[in-house]
Amino acid sequence: MKISESQGEVVFDVGGACGRRLHVANGCEFVVLTLRPGSEVASHVLDIAVSFYVVEGVGKLISDGVSCDVVSGDLIESTAGSERSVINAGKNDLKLLVIKHIGDSE
Repeated sequence: MKISESQGEVVFDVGGACGRRLHVANGCEFVVLTLRPGSEVASHVLDIAVSFYVVEGVGKLISDGVSCDVVSGDLIESTAGSERSVINAGKNDLKLLVIKHIGDSE
């Protein structure tokens, strides 16, 4: 099975940040999140663990008050219940593959 980003369902579209759900399988939800320069995903808490893989761009991921600069090729883990936000700190789009570890809640 092949799924292109353009086929993904838009699940988030706020202030220059857009998330497209690509697939849900094996206890994971796969979302491509694209942030335009200067945009951010506001601080929020989820009761599931989330992994962020930086596909392209540069940014900042803040988890429980700890800020981490991220670049293409980085993988960041965020535990269930942690407060997190993402900021595009670059001049180009920041694109992340977000893997939500939803377990049996699919």
